[in-house]
Amino acid sequence: MIIFWIFTLFVGASTFAFTDIFLQLGLAWSLADAFVAMLLCRGIFSIVRGRRVVAQLLGAAYIDDWRLMNVNKEAIDGGRSRPHRSRPNQRGPREATAGTL
Repeated sequence: MIIFWIFTLFVGASTFAFTDIFLQLGLAWSLADAFVAMLLCRGIFSIVRGRRVVAQLLGAAYIDDWRLMNVNKEAIDGGRSRPHRSRPNQRGPREATAGTL
């Protein structure tokens, strides 16, 4: 994910510029502050990426359990728990407003 590294470099550069120009802490402190900001940025991006991977892995298991639950519910109830439309050509709320301003 090269975009994360590019964004991290922008965060480090802007932190360095802010610390050096506005706070006037000197070159060493500005570099140290930029490095800490880049580490924090990468840590936040790693957490987000890790959660996305976990959500994809657990999401598939959740969907499989949900499908199994609905299959069992339809087998037990005979499919009566599903809401049905009173008219066969009745549109849903999103379909009724599609194409209108």
